[in-house]
Amino acid sequence: MITYYLQLIVDLMCFWSTVNDAAVTAVSFASGLLAGAFAPIWFFPAWFQRVNEFLPFQSTLNTPLSLYVGRLPVSDLGVQVAVQVSWCAALALLTWLLWRRAAARVTVLGG
Repeated sequence: MITYYLQLIVDLMCFWSTVNDAAVTAVSFASGLLAGAFAPIWFFPAWFQRVNEFLPFQSTLNTPLSLYVGRLPVSDLGVQVAVQVSWCAALALLTWLLWRRAAARVTVLGG
């Protein structure tokens, strides 16, 4: 769900710009890097890992992978699920607000 909301936010940018190809590419790269798709997060420096803990990307790939390979103990599962639910709620609220602003920009004429 986190990935869905992040992509929806990028797609909503089309209401304010005519082309969002560059934004899609940039967000795709950043998501892959920060989620651990290019290299697992535990290979990055400690400062990068700390900063990444506050971003939603880690929950999309790194957390499930870390649980699967045993780098994250099962006892931390509740905390990680709470983090993912919190990010889902925050991103859902943000997309709802963006949809409301986008709907105000759309004018439909005809039938």
